[in-house]
Amino acid sequence: MLRAIFILAVLTIVISPSASELVRFQQCEETSPQPCTIHAVRINPCPEAENDQPCKIKRGRSASIEFDYAMEFQATELDSRMYWNNEGVDLPLIGVDTNGCNMVSCPIEANANNTYVWTLNVSKKFPIRVFDIKVKIKNQDNNFCCFLTKIRLTK
Repeated sequence: MLRAIFILAVLTIVISPSASELVRFQQCEETSPQPCTIHAVRINPCPEAENDQPCKIKRGRSASIEFDYAMEFQATELDSRMYWNNEGVDLPLIGVDTNGCNMVSCPIEANANNTYVWTLNVSKKFPIRVFDIKVKIKNQDNNFCCFLTKIRLTK
């Protein structure tokens, strides 16, 4: 009986959906001198991801953005930036912590799989619309990981 309960508990944990949803993303057009691979991007909350739609985030609230990556370079320092990519022009988002070592444990070894977790606090002053968001983390030698995804800000 205990064995059956244990197996059921393990299956529940394995099968249960994650709190964060996998979202569509694309690698940035610019390339790093040494490669970085983004394996997956998740945003929480984002029930819209099931329908391949941009995540709806209410102004005045926050959302968690996580991504799994592997860099072919090491990093002792990590500069983190998030931008609104408006027709190819990167406009920095205000209030984003730029010290990447606050979101992931530094130093980062080359070729290691890592997960980066970032909280995006959405100001009530941001306009209601769909935004192309660019996320870029860069080491001390200007090697970087970069991707784009979409979010929809709502009231």
